[in-house]
Amino acid sequence: MSEPEVGKIYQVNHRRKGTFKVRVLAVSEGWVDCEIVDGQAYFVSDSNRGEGEKITLGQSLSRFHEIEPPAEANEHPTGEPVK
Repeated sequence: MSEPEVGKIYQVNHRRKGTFKVRVLAVSEGWVDCEIVDGQAYFVSDSNRGEGEKITLGQSLSRFHEIEPPAEANEHPTGEPVK
């Protein structure tokens, strides 16, 4: 699998944090800095993170599946219409 690309939207399946969608902000040495655009990342503690929050993921624990960009400018990155 190729490395995630900065600026693209991905659905992430993480072994411990669950499944959610992110925009990649930076990639370096096995780590990916992201912004959550849909869903929630689960943590052992009560500090779960949701939409709009930043998170760093290890590539070895994550699978990144690219999501095609929305066709319309007024669509959310997940493809849902913006209200």
